[in-house]
Amino acid sequence: EDRANNAASDKHDGVVYGAISVDDAINTSFTTGHHEVFEGSLPSGVGLEYNVTKMPANGELVFSHYTGKFIYTPDGDETVASDSFTYIVYDKNNSYGVEKVVTITRQ
Repeated sequence: EDRANNAASDKHDGVVYGAISVDDAINTSFTTGHHEVFEGSLPSGVGLEYNVTKMPANGELVFSHYTGKFIYTPDGDETVASDSFTYIVYDKNNSYGVEKVVTITRQ
């Protein structure tokens, strides 16, 4: 596993590390501010694609289905402590794993 090439972080040290196959998809979390955009990347591997199955309720998500890279923009509501989105990983044979959750803690 090449952690250096598959990590995302923000100034609060939120980190997303990766996996290399459909079965290795992970639940993960990161921390960002109420007004800070977070750029990250989900686990990656050769021939994998991603599908977001549930968008975040309190922010905007821009997501690449081919790379797993994403940009989360909080809605700025300081009363919201967390947000989340869910995803599934598909391989080139259209096999897929279990739905996984990305939790976003806002502070």
